[in-house]
Amino acid sequence: MAALAEFERDLLRERVRSCIAAARQRGGVFGRRPGQRVKADRYAPKVLKLVGEGQSYREISHRLGLSKNTGPRYRQGLMPRYVRAINTSPVRH
Repeated sequence: MAALAEFERDLLRERVRSCIAAARQRGGVFGRRPGQRVKADRYAPKVLKLVGEGQSYREISHRLGLSKNTGPRYRQGLMPRYVRAINTSPVRH
């Protein structure tokens, strides 16, 4: 019984892979689409300004309603659109 289920699973896997390959040949795009970073666009300048004024990430996140890990991400380059342009003050924790 298990051998039959494994055989069916292999057939299904083969069909899926062949359909994906055919779609890619037709120009299909897979994966998550790059979207607008609305939250990052709105909060990055505020976070960087407050960091420059010497406030801690915890204070900033509490004030703006963000995760406490979001502020350091702006500074570390995971939100590069603003950080590379404005990143002049030292990192504070």
